[in-house]
Amino acid sequence: MAAAVVAFSLLWEIGAPPVAPVALAPLVGAGVGWVLLRRSLRRRRVAAREFPEPWRRALERYVRYYMVLSPEDRARFERDVAVFIDDAEITGVNTTVTDDVRVLVASSAVMLVFGRPSWEYSDLPEILIYPKPFDEDFRCTSHPEFAGMVVPRNALVLSRPALVSSFRREEPFHVGLHEFAHVVDFEDGQFDGVPRGLGLPARRRWQRLIERELVRARRGESALDEYARTNEVELFAVAVESFFKDPRRLRARHGELYDALREYLNQDPAGRP
Repeated sequence: MAAAVVAFSLLWEIGAPPVAPVALAPLVGAGVGWVLLRRSLRRRRVAAREFPEPWRRALERYVRYYMVLSPEDRARFERDVAVFIDDAEITGVNTTVTDDVRVLVASSAVMLVFGRPSWEYSDLPEILIYPKPFDEDFRCTSHPEFAGMVVPRNALVLSRPALVSSFRREEPFHVGLHEFAHVVDFEDGQFDGVPRGLGLPARRRWQRLIERELVRARRGESALDEYARTNEVELFAVAVESFFKDPRRLRARHGELYDALREYLNQDPAGRP
């Protein structure tokens, strides 16, 4: 319906005669097809460009995930990073967005879906980079509460120093992975700790698993960070952090949760050398 309204408005603006909805439908379908084709062609052009050497140096400096990939997978990771940077709107708020920051934002997003080459982020919000952690009013105060936050359908906010340290720290903390896990969670229109793209039986299994893990976390029986106790949404995002940053411990202490993430993301970080 929205596409029809847009198409009708365009025809009105250019002075075309009114048309019946039945005549408009093929035009709308063709317009949607053209938008998708343009996007596909643009992505192919971006992927075909030579990957910038400063971006590659940033990957080699910060992104251990990239460094353990095979040469073929490194090339695919670079392509996905380049496409994401071209797609995303990354804006600095009182800070400069450097090439390194763009690459780290993109790497966070790509790591999460790298096992599923056909997956794309839909309706990606604007990504805002802050110079410091911030409070609930997005102010960089002396008592910050957040290193990252997703405002559904509006923005994804990241603290620049927290993003950089996420790639340097050994412990299972990664603000980029955490916030993009929220994006994946919400892409089905619900914030519930159950990721997108699952059929009804699989959704129910995920819901039961997340609910059990939340009970464990609130009892103090979980290997996950304490923030997982907040609710199902945060537990899913914290589990994603552990899946990538401390996979062997997650597999040992939360085998069912690890296996569910391994199957869903089609990756097995605990099995890597």
